[in-house]
Amino acid sequence: MHTHMGEESHVLLKGQKILYALGDKMFVMEGPYIVNIPPMVPHSFQNLDKEVAELVVIFPTNVWEYDVLDYFPFNTPQAKALAEEAKRASAQPGGK
Repeated sequence: MHTHMGEESHVLLKGQKILYALGDKMFVMEGPYIVNIPPMVPHSFQNLDKEVAELVVIFPTNVWEYDVLDYFPFNTPQAKALAEEAKRASAQPGGK
């Protein structure tokens, strides 16, 4: 997880699945999508697909103070369950 003074936006145009930790929330997004991350909100993300994610990250400000937090949310039982659920949904007929 990390934080920074400026906001950040993620744009994914293809149908890949990305696991997000945003503040105290954890969720999976499937492209195409846009996610806005407010300033100073702890966040991290992980590609759940085997293909390389073509993720466009936008920083609309030149303010850049970056703090790495001593917390990795994707080892938690909640994150592992979300990732497995997303992968199972992809493996089902008609799943993406």
